[in-house]
Amino acid sequence: MDDDVLLTAGVIDRVAVMESPYAFLDELRSELGFLHLWEVPDDASPTGKAAFWAFGYEIDFTEENGRNRVNLSPRHMFGEVYHPPKLSDIPDEMVEIWRGLQKAVKSAHAKARFSHILFELKVADKREQCLAAIDAYFDSALGWASLVDSAMDLGAALRLSRAIGENGKRAEALNKLLDIADNVLKVEEPLAGVVYRALSYAITDPDCPDRIDELLETASNSWPDANRNDHAFEFMLQRKPSEEKRAEIWSRRVESHLAEAERESSPIVRSVRRERALELADKSGYPTLRNVAAVALQSVRNEQLDFMHFSAATSLFREEWEQLRDSFISDESWQKSLISFGCAGPLTGDFEVNRKFVSESNAQHPLASLFPVHVTGPDGLPVFKTSTSEEKFEYDLVQRELQFLRMNITPLIDAWMVIPQRFGMPSSAELSDFLGNFPGIPREVIRPLIRSMQRSWCGDDEGASYALMPRIEMQVRRLVIEADAGVYRLQREESPGQFPGLGSLIGTLVKYYDIDESRRRFLNAIFCYPGGMNMRNLMLHGFYSGDNEVAAPLLIHTVLMLGLLQKKTMPDE
Repeated sequence: MDDDVLLTAGVIDRVAVMESPYAFLDELRSELGFLHLWEVPDDASPTGKAAFWAFGYEIDFTEENGRNRVNLSPRHMFGEVYHPPKLSDIPDEMVEIWRGLQKAVKSAHAKARFSHILFELKVADKREQCLAAIDAYFDSALGWASLVDSAMDLGAALRLSRAIGENGKRAEALNKLLDIADNVLKVEEPLAGVVYRALSYAITDPDCPDRIDELLETASNSWPDANRNDHAFEFMLQRKPSEEKRAEIWSRRVESHLAEAERESSPIVRSVRRERALELADKSGYPTLRNVAAVALQSVRNEQLDFMHFSAATSLFREEWEQLRDSFISDESWQKSLISFGCAGPLTGDFEVNRKFVSESNAQHPLASLFPVHVTGPDGLPVFKTSTSEEKFEYDLVQRELQFLRMNITPLIDAWMVIPQRFGMPSSAELSDFLGNFPGIPREVIRPLIRSMQRSWCGDDEGASYALMPRIEMQVRRLVIEADAGVYRLQREESPGQFPGLGSLIGTLVKYYDIDESRRRFLNAIFCYPGGMNMRNLMLHGFYSGDNEVAAPLLIHTVLMLGLLQKKTMPDE
């Protein structure tokens, strides 16, 4: 066997003692001398590159034509470029290296990964490769510090067992998954994520043991809030119960949310909880249940909501995601968390780094950099067109910035929701006293901001985002006025009855306040640039088709960020 393969296998086994797949890959990256999956030099050692790429795939659970599958998918995708490359694009030379590493490694995590890869590539005896992967996944699941990682390995073993008809190993995987959920549910404060992750893998199998029903019943009463208990009811419905049992489950789901609403003291929070109950009642298809929820909702004044949806996703290791999330808030208090939340970012990345990336990309792909871009609006009419190389560069730069935003937005949303979970929801009076100290939040913005924060924390992200969007323009306008910027007065005098646009106000804001180019571009990409998110125009003209779960925390972050701005010291004119 090649000496380089043996040496690399030794490195892999040495770092296999790490407590999680993320820590393993990070340590392997360091040992092999790489920076990122997307920055592997072309002249790197083929064996080192093969080892690094092998563990860069994520275990992907999918459903195709009614069949549950498990695949290894590239962890990162930028346009049509995958890092690591898709397995179907891997050259034969690297496949041979993987075969050698599979034989040389001893650690369970490594055995599982190389065997799974070779099974997907249909190398040698496909069934034997699959059996080796299943056994290694069983062993690997025992070694992780987090039961979430253990459940993922068992979920992979379960689906691979079903793929080759290994019913004995399939039953073993199912029971191990249910054991994880059972053991966690017995502790005083069970972790919902671990319980539902384990059950989610088991429940999709048509031969899932009946003991899962007892676990779901326990889970439906294990937490003080309706949202966490509600996942158990969802899983109960997946079990295809009788019509009588189905009606009972739906009734319990709705009543759980109504009961939680009654425990709330705030009318806003109470109405949001009741609206969630009505949404579930509608979904149930039972008119009587819907009437009960509708009567409860009508007992308080509430706006009519019409939810719109947009999905944003990223693929990060759990530890990476938690580190990024926790960097947006504080462990000390909700006050410091709000300050940290406002200071987060810039969420669209560093301007100079992004500019350099686009410049280098254009140099490598000069033809693509010349193609013009045509942007149409939601109504199908043209909105924007790049006519010059400068306009095309600006468009590409904004798209790069939005890539960074998409990577940051999910941890940002979770960080926002963690604040009331970690410190309790602050009262309106406490928020008013605290936010009143922000130099850049006008008095007339504080109350709408507080209500939007409360709405978002309680699930009404649409109400929060639409209530807050006009206040951002009001906030920027007030900051410009307080800076005594004559350009604002001049525009008002020249165009009576009209207001200067948000884009021009932001340009003036940069002149008088300590806001750097990266944060100016964040505001531009989010609110103003027609080839960006363009949230201001789309929302206020009724065309926004995005998910308000994304919009609300993003807008709240923006208000807090602007609220922390300080005036520049201007020279005497």
